[in-house]
Amino acid sequence: MRDRRQLALALATAALVAAASLTATAAAGAQATANAAPSQAGKASLLHWAIDGGQAPINGQIPTSVTMAAPPGFGLNYKAVAERCRPLQAKLNECPTKSRIGSAVLTIHIDKPAGPRDLPLSIKLYLGPKNSLLAVGFLAGVRVVPGSISGSNGIAVTFNPLPTPPVIAQVSYRFLGLSLDLGTHRTVTQKVKSRTTGRRPAHKAKGKKTRIDLVSNAQQCSSGSWAFTATVGLPDGTRSVFDSPVACSAA
Repeated sequence: MRDRRQLALALATAALVAAASLTATAAAGAQATANAAPSQAGKASLLHWAIDGGQAPINGQIPTSVTMAAPPGFGLNYKAVAERCRPLQAKLNECPTKSRIGSAVLTIHIDKPAGPRDLPLSIKLYLGPKNSLLAVGFLAGVRVVPGSISGSNGIAVTFNPLPTPPVIAQVSYRFLGLSLDLGTHRTVTQKVKSRTTGRRPAHKAKGKKTRIDLVSNAQQCSSGSWAFTATVGLPDGTRSVFDSPVACSAA
C-alpha cells in the first residue's frame, strides 16, 4: 500500500511539473517577440527582438544576462562594417559611425521618494575588435557594456553579465522591457578598367557599386516560420528561454 501511495505521489508531482512547464512555455510566446524585415528567405534584412519584463517568470527582476538569437541559416557578413570601435573610444563616446551595427532600448521602472518614473535608456551598438560588441548608453555619464556577437551557427547577440543598478537607500528598480535592432549595410565601389581597341585612348576606370549587408536571412522557410529566441538570466541563477517565432516566406 505504501509503495502505491509513493507511486501516486510521484505521478502527481510529475503532472504538476509538466503543467508548470506548459504554462511557462505559453507565457513565453506572449512575452518575447521578434521580426525580420523583410522576412523572405535568402534576403538581406534587419532583425528585431523585444522582451516584456512585466510577465512571469521575470516579473520585473533585473536580468543578469540576455541573449537574442536567430536560428541556423541566418548569417553575418562583417565586411558590411567598415570600421571597428575600440573600448577606449566607446568609453569616450567616440565610436566611429561606420562601426555601428544596431541599437537597443532598455526600460527600467524606478521607485524613489520623489516619485516613481519609467526610464527608457537608448543604447547604440558598435562592432568592436575581433567582432566583439560594445553597447554604449548615457546615464549620469557614458556607460559601456561589453557583449559578443556570433554568426557561426545562426546569429546570437549576448550580454553576460549585465550591470546591476546602483544600490541607493529608498530606491528600487523593476525591469520593464528590452528591445534590440540589428543590421546595417555599406556600399563599396570597385574599379573596372575599360578595354581599348586600336589606337583609341584608354578610358578612365569605371566604378562598380556593390551593396554589402550585415544580416542575411536563412535560405529556407520550410515550416512557414523561423525559430527566433530570447534568453534571459535571472538573479536566482535560472535562465528563461522565450520562443519568438518569425513568420517567413519562400524566396
